[in-house]
Amino acid sequence: MLEVYPERVASLPQPLFEQIISSILFGIKHLDSEINLMSYTAIYSLGTERCCGSNMAFIDMLLGGIFHVLLYEFFDQELIENISRALFSLISWAPDRFRSVVETLIGIEKDPLIHQRLAAAFNTLLNGVNGVDVASKKKFTKNLESFVLTVRAFLKRI
Repeated sequence: MLEVYPERVASLPQPLFEQIISSILFGIKHLDSEINLMSYTAIYSLGTERCCGSNMAFIDMLLGGIFHVLLYEFFDQELIENISRALFSLISWAPDRFRSVVETLIGIEKDPLIHQRLAAAFNTLLNGVNGVDVASKKKFTKNLESFVLTVRAFLKRI
């Protein structure tokens, strides 16, 4: 339903909308790749339609959830393009919220070396991404693949 009618979903009463966001967050951490795919597709729909008006706090939750999966959880590497599309739609919609989530994620790390390396990795994530055209989306996907490999290598939490 969210992929077809994102504006209707966004206009649901707050408790119902929050339950949908919670379900999406559960879905991105699920072990079933099809559930992951549906969740990332739902995020992409919300991000692409930009239909949530002033109710934007959920973007922080979605960005934080996606990055938590990318950095610390098991996920199906074949879904990286779908993850990239979802992430790109949220970042292009709310770049300030993206920066805020990144600052929070970097601030969590107590080790100064990891803190510095994580900050550098996040800085490279948007290198060469100018706008929302197809070339920028492809570049973002390549950057995301590199980001995940780099960051997982030094976090070693999996």
